[in-house]
Amino acid sequence: MRGEVAEAGRAFQEAEALEREVHSLPYLCSLRGIQHADYLRLSDDANYARKVTVANFLICEAENWCDMINRCHRVMGDLYASVGQQAEAAEHYLQALNLARSSSNRLVLTEALLARGRWEARYSQDSESAFCDLKEALGYALAGGYRIYEADIRVALAWAYLVANNKEAAREEAAYALRMSEAMDYYWGKVDADEILAKIAME
Repeated sequence: MRGEVAEAGRAFQEAEALEREVHSLPYLCSLRGIQHADYLRLSDDANYARKVTVANFLICEAENWCDMINRCHRVMGDLYASVGQQAEAAEHYLQALNLARSSSNRLVLTEALLARGRWEARYSQDSESAFCDLKEALGYALAGGYRIYEADIRVALAWAYLVANNKEAAREEAAYALRMSEAMDYYWGKVDADEILAKIAME
């Protein structure tokens, strides 16, 4: 979260080694596996992120951990979206959202809505659908006090406003997300907000 990528990588490697030693599993599973896959995706190691997630899927399905299955679908959606396989991404996001809506866990629902809304804005260029998902997600984030998710949602909203040709609203959301991220020392929020602000400046 703070951008200490090398340190995070070492911690995940140590955790994975312990997982092998203690549970004889090749990769981290459950929420730890989700977090490791997200780290790997942000570190541009999509291949390993996919291996971790596929293995995690099998364990979570065997244990019937519905919230974790949902999150695995969300990670797979993000991975497919990043390599341009949009039909596959759409299917995984739909599965994630369907599972999330059948759960009472609002945090999981917030994650699923954010992921699909971000994808709709950035990859599908569908601002109307993005606004629908992201504004619902924002309501849950504000009600639950999920500040990091709020920053991510506001960045995604900035992309949606840019697609809708509302540069001023896009700039306001991105600038707000940047201020939030700076206050929290949330590295990825700052990176993402700076990216969309630079894009807006070039338009």
